[in-house]
Amino acid sequence: MKSRAGVFMGTTLAILFLLGMFVVTTGTSEAKDKGRKLCEKACEEVYKTRRFECKRFSGRERKRCEKDAKSDRHNCKKHCR
Repeated sequence: MKSRAGVFMGTTLAILFLLGMFVVTTGTSEAKDKGRKLCEKACEEVYKTRRFECKRFSGRERKRCEKDAKSDRHNCKKHCR
């Protein structure tokens, strides 16, 4: 039969381990979300700049330019994931 001190010590270590794992996983996911949001924000800025540059074109050239800018934004956001 185990002593009370041994059972108490084992239980305490198990609880501390589980709490530590929870803190590590929570911190990591928040950091990823923050990095992802910064990446997506950068993609939006590039997209806005590209769309602004498309205004100097007219007709089909402008539509193609806007379509390319939108496609690049999609690829950039996909890279952020």
